[in-house]
Amino acid sequence: MKKYSILLLALFWSVNVLAEKHALIIAIGNYPARTGWPTISSLNDVPLIKNALEAQDFKSENILVITDKAATRKGIFNAFKQLLKKVKSGDIVVIHYSGHGQQIFDDNGDEVDGKDETIVPYDALVRYTSNYKGENHIRDDELGEVISDFRNKLGARGQLLLLLDSCHSGTASRGGKARGGKPALLPPNWSSQSVNRTENFNISKEIKVATEASPFVIISGASADELNYEADGVGSLSYAFSRAMSSLGTNDTYRILFSSIASTINSISPR
Repeated sequence: MKKYSILLLALFWSVNVLAEKHALIIAIGNYPARTGWPTISSLNDVPLIKNALEAQDFKSENILVITDKAATRKGIFNAFKQLLKKVKSGDIVVIHYSGHGQQIFDDNGDEVDGKDETIVPYDALVRYTSNYKGENHIRDDELGEVISDFRNKLGARGQLLLLLDSCHSGTASRGGKARGGKPALLPPNWSSQSVNRTENFNISKEIKVATEASPFVIISGASADELNYEADGVGSLSYAFSRAMSSLGTNDTYRILFSSIASTINSISPR
């Protein structure tokens, strides 16, 4: 499991009495056969995440869910735009993704290993071909820009939580079906030595946020070089998040949330 910026900030709490809680749940399990991706149980994650959020006073009408055919690259970015337009300064936002993940050739030289991490929309193919070069994948750089947009709009009193229940997004559970697990999407004769990297990591894709940008937490089911497996027909991170949310207290923090998630994943996927 991978984490960034786990804060001591009280979970889903805001000093702004007018703050609202919003969420976007993206789940893709039934990829078209032509894409080369196997079917996985991502749709089973939706009620887990939705119920967990509603238990924390997220209103049903403020939880946008897109699945399978609706979650193409275009559909996902449209959902981001729809949510961004709806939220205001001080609001709390949760974005959850369940689906395949894959590494892909770095297209701007900002990755040390020459590969970007991606989430895999409904219309993204598993292999590099003369007709497909990763155009429908969503790279980590692109997600970074989306995150920046949300943080700037939410402001210092807002909160943003991103959950990625996919490979290459960390402890992977043993057994079950991998969410991802396919070779990286790379051009023929690709070599990491041939990548024209920037001198400093990520300097060419530096994410610009305002001084008063919102705090941001990301929890992913696997690190960049690991697989993430399903457990009993649901995503391991989705299951652990649901369990953790059911036991959180009013004043618990993101650090406590992460510890609870890690404990659950370790219990279902011992090393």
